[in-house]
Amino acid sequence: MRCALCRADDVGYPTAVGSLLAEVAEAASDGAGIENRSGVPRGGMGSITRALADAARRFGAEIRTESPVDEIEVEGGRAVGVRLVGGERIRARRVVSNADPKRTFLTLVKPDNLDAGFLSRVKAIKTRANYMKYHAVLSAPPRFSAAPVGSKNSA
Repeated sequence: MRCALCRADDVGYPTAVGSLLAEVAEAASDGAGIENRSGVPRGGMGSITRALADAARRFGAEIRTESPVDEIEVEGGRAVGVRLVGGERIRARRVVSNADPKRTFLTLVKPDNLDAGFLSRVKAIKTRANYMKYHAVLSAPPRFSAAPVGSKNSA
């Protein structure tokens, strides 16, 4: 838990203080509405989703939830809509998938709509994920002896 909540300052770590990635991330965060260096936006992580949804609606998007897609429909080599699990068809000028490439191109699009070389490259994508995010509700801010001296969280 300490590793997740304290900043890693190991020289070999990409987000370590002084590394190029850390400097770029901090520069990009300046003025972006981020409350703290942990990268949590004002209003919580859901505020990102709400902002994206609001922007999409302003440009005419219709957003549906609890509507699983069974197939991305392709005509003439172009995605033209989706068919939902319940059978409803939705036509669209643009089809965007937030599923991973393997699910999108190996499950949702019929293989005869894709180039064989492309399909083999998608199949070869390594998909072993090593990421977990844990949110916890605490009764008080944690106190760590490794926190920078003078910070609210130092012991």
